[in-house]
Amino acid sequence: MIPEVLSVLDGVQPAPELEPDQARFRLFDSVAGFLKRASEDSPIVLVLDDLHWADRSSLLLLEFLARQLNGSRILVIGTYRDDETTPESPLGESLARLARMASFQRQQLMGLPSEDVGSFVLQETGFTPPEALLTAIHAHTEGNPFFLGEVIRYLADLGRLDEAPDDSSGFENLGVPQGIRDVIGQRLIRLTESCNVALAAASVIGQEFEFSLLETLTESPYGVDLLDLMDEAISARMI
Repeated sequence: MIPEVLSVLDGVQPAPELEPDQARFRLFDSVAGFLKRASEDSPIVLVLDDLHWADRSSLLLLEFLARQLNGSRILVIGTYRDDETTPESPLGESLARLARMASFQRQQLMGLPSEDVGSFVLQETGFTPPEALLTAIHAHTEGNPFFLGEVIRYLADLGRLDEAPDDSSGFENLGVPQGIRDVIGQRLIRLTESCNVALAAASVIGQEFEFSLLETLTESPYGVDLLDLMDEAISARMI
C-alpha cells in the first residue's frame, strides 16, 4: 500500500505474487485493517465525494470496507448526484448491496429553507441583505446551495446585495450567473433537441406550467409525443 515505507524500514518483505482475485482481496483487507487500526487511537470520518464518478473497483473496495465497520470507530460518508445514478450503473448496484447492511443510512439533501438563506449569505459575505432580497434569492434558487453561492457572488460583484426588489419574487431582476448557465447547459446538452425545445417553451410559461398549455404552445412538429418529452425531462431532473 505504501511503498515509501520500504525506504524507512529494513527487512520488509515485498508482497507475494498472487492471482488477481487474491491480490484484490489482500489489498482490500490491508486498507480495511489499516483504517481500523488507525481508528483505535482516534475516531475517523472518511468522506468520499462524487461517488457517481467512481469506478467499479473503487466501489467494491467501499463495499468491502462497509462490511468491516462493525465495532470500529470509523464513519464513512459518501456523496453522489442521484440524477447521475441509475440502478444499472456501478454505483446503483453498489447502493443496492449497501442498503442490505444494518449500518447503512441514506439521507437526501434538499434545498435550504428560506429562514437559513440569511445565515448562508452572512457566512459567504459578512453582510445580511434586506429581507425582501433574501426572499427573492430563495425563490430564485429554491435554496440550492450551489445556486445560492453563485447568485450571491454575482449580486455582490454588481453591488446589489443591499437593494430590495419591488416585489418579493424578483426573479427577472436577479439575473442568472454564468456559472449556473454553464451547469444547466451541460445538463441540457444531454437531452434531445425536441426535449430542449419543449423545455424552452415551458420556461416561458414560468416556474410552474400546465401540460395542456405547453401542448398548445408546442404543437409538436418533431413527431415526438409531448408526454415522452416530459418523461425525458423528469428523468433528467430538469423539471
